[in-house]
Amino acid sequence: MAILSITEPNVAPASLVNLMELVTMGATVGRGVPVYRDLTASSKLIAADADLTVSSLVAGITLCGGVDTSIGLILTKGLMTIGATVVAGQTYYLAPTGGICLFSDLGPGDFAVKLGIATSTTIIDVQIELLSAGTIALA
Repeated sequence: MAILSITEPNVAPASLVNLMELVTMGATVGRGVPVYRDLTASSKLIAADADLTVSSLVAGITLCGGVDTSIGLILTKGLMTIGATVVAGQTYYLAPTGGICLFSDLGPGDFAVKLGIATSTTIIDVQIELLSAGTIALA
């Protein structure tokens, strides 16, 4: 499997008890994108990827994206309709080039950042956690 192909209009919170946060975007970012706080740009949020140390510190997944300096909304914890087909029970991670993938899609040098676990074929229970402080070492 590769990076999830997100259909942006289908990205939405799947529960009213989610933790969400209004943020300032630091670049053009769509819906369903893992983002991190860019400390060099006044803590604005930009797309994260598993190849970079700083961007592996994911703040949330965008519910509504935006452009530089616009206000966006991220989900930091809870149920999210991800806008893609996922496998119930599978754990999903931050992809090496941004986006969301399975652990098997990570390679040497990538940071393992758990984004959440699929509870159905359309919903991920977002539980962001940096699992490896170093890099992935694949046998």
